[in-house]
Amino acid sequence: MAEFKTSFIPKKPISPSGAGQAQKGINLVLFVSIVIFFASALIAGGVFLFGVFLDRQEQGLTSSIERAREAIEPELVSSLSRIDARIKAVKNILDNHRTVSPLFDLLEQITLQSVSFESFQYIVESEGKINLLLSGTARNYSSIALQSVLFGEDRSIENPIFSNLQLNNQGNVKFNFSANVNQRLTLYRNAVLGAVTQSF
Repeated sequence: MAEFKTSFIPKKPISPSGAGQAQKGINLVLFVSIVIFFASALIAGGVFLFGVFLDRQEQGLTSSIERAREAIEPELVSSLSRIDARIKAVKNILDNHRTVSPLFDLLEQITLQSVSFESFQYIVESEGKINLLLSGTARNYSSIALQSVLFGEDRSIENPIFSNLQLNNQGNVKFNFSANVNQRLTLYRNAVLGAVTQSF
């Protein structure tokens, strides 16, 4: 009769394969974590050192500016400040100074030969609005109508109005005229710039 030898003792050591794979996974996660930690530490250190460098550079620039300020003579700075204030004051005066001569030039250019003015009033109100009041004589009503058209076409004459039209003993038409003058026309600065432009 054949004999079968059976044994329940394993001939090779039992080593579960799943445990080895888990150990390798843990080692990989640990390695990645360490790399990330050191990379973060290096970045933080670099940022800190760059901040220190910027602070020192700022301090150096501040001290350089202070030395430059001390090198400039205080009397020169004060003198230049006074000159600057005077220049600004003169500029302000020139910007707001007005002259009537451009208005006379305009009236000379656009007034018909058949129309003449006998009185002239130039009124500047507190807010800078300029009122023009004239009275005169025209050869006939047609001359007044044409003169009204010419005034209306010019941008420097605003709201032109002829009123109190009356015939005099010579058959001419007496009238009153009122209008507003564009402020840019009477600015001295514009008049000077216009004269310089025309000279060239």
